[in-house]
Amino acid sequence: MLGVHKPNTVFIGFAWNQLADQSRLLPTQLGGFFCSYSDLMHFTEQTEMGSAEIGEFLTASTFRLFTHREAFRNKMLGILIPHYMSATQEINRRMRNAGNSAGDPDLTYRELSQVIEKMESYNKHVVLMAMPVRDNTYELDPELINLVKSEGVTLLDYRSPVFITDNLFLDEMHLNENGSALLTQQLVVDFAKVRSTLPQ
Repeated sequence: MLGVHKPNTVFIGFAWNQLADQSRLLPTQLGGFFCSYSDLMHFTEQTEMGSAEIGEFLTASTFRLFTHREAFRNKMLGILIPHYMSATQEINRRMRNAGNSAGDPDLTYRELSQVIEKMESYNKHVVLMAMPVRDNTYELDPELINLVKSEGVTLLDYRSPVFITDNLFLDEMHLNENGSALLTQQLVVDFAKVRSTLPQ
């Protein structure tokens, strides 16, 4: 029987301020895709979750249809309403820009730091990937840069790669199949360079 090969690198992709402690909690995504019931105690210890958010987390953990409800809704409205998807994306982009222009609060990265330290205790290397977005370039928070330097993790900056053009996006931040393939090819090249510098 072949042994199980355990990866020694953890890749974390992000855009905007998604890695900050102040990022909006998404109970459906957490419960439906990433976590189990046993993780709920950790969330309630680290951040405030109301009864509605806890209920959403538990429901998403139990019912897959609930988890994908927004995708179904967007698909149906996209069929019924002309230009629904493009209009919705433009509204979201303007709201995000308005929030950014109003000034962000001081951001912290305690959760990310704990993840990095936990991975290091398992001899895993963390690679952060600043992902490309369409028509909405973002700045990297100085506190995040400081954390990257102090923790000694790798940051790959893909915010504005010349090989990713607007036609390679499905929406504001998700690449289509061709765009994903191109970014993956570049990641392989870049990670080969990073890996050569890591302790074996």
